Amino acid sequence: LQTSQYRSFNLKKTSERNQKVLDQLAQLREKLKQKQQQMERSFAASNGSLIRRSRNNGTVNPVSDKSHETFAIV
Repeated sequence: LQTSQYRSFNLKKTSERNQKVLDQLAQLREKLKQKQQQMERSFAASNGSLIRRSRNNGTVNPVSDKSHETFAIV
């Protein structure tokens, strides 16, 4: 009887720990997603300003292709 109570207690503690880790991972994933969106907006704004400047100068400057890099969330 005590063994089953002990197992039940351990299972509950393990479940609570697992849930805490899953919650932390979800928060981290959300932060990474926001950071990626912020970086993409920054790249887009910077590329847009390069294109506008080149049009104002009457010259065509190639825009770096780095704005198309992808980021993997692991």
